[in-house]
Amino acid sequence: MFIPGVTSDMMGLIVDYAYTRDADVSADNIERLLPAADQFHVLGLLKRCCDFLAAWIDVDNCIGIRNFARAYFCGSLERVANRSVCRSRDYNSLAVGGGGGFQ
Repeated sequence: MFIPGVTSDMMGLIVDYAYTRDADVSADNIERLLPAADQFHVLGLLKRCCDFLAAWIDVDNCIGIRNFARAYFCGSLERVANRSVCRSRDYNSLAVGGGGGFQ
């Protein structure tokens, strides 16, 4: 079966989570796993993804994570990212430099 926008490895993680309430959320899969969890309304996994990103926010990625959170209506993650943006001493360089990626 083919499900648009969801790879077999992401679907495997979602199925594993459904059975075990555990999933390997990592920097390597977060940008694919969070949208898949959102698509299938797997709220526990979605929260786990948001918590992972919230713990990973820093000055270099806060704008990118904020934009990602907005795209998937992750309000609590967006608020955490906004606080990071506001705490940044050099907001202008973040805005001009992009800050778009998670790396």
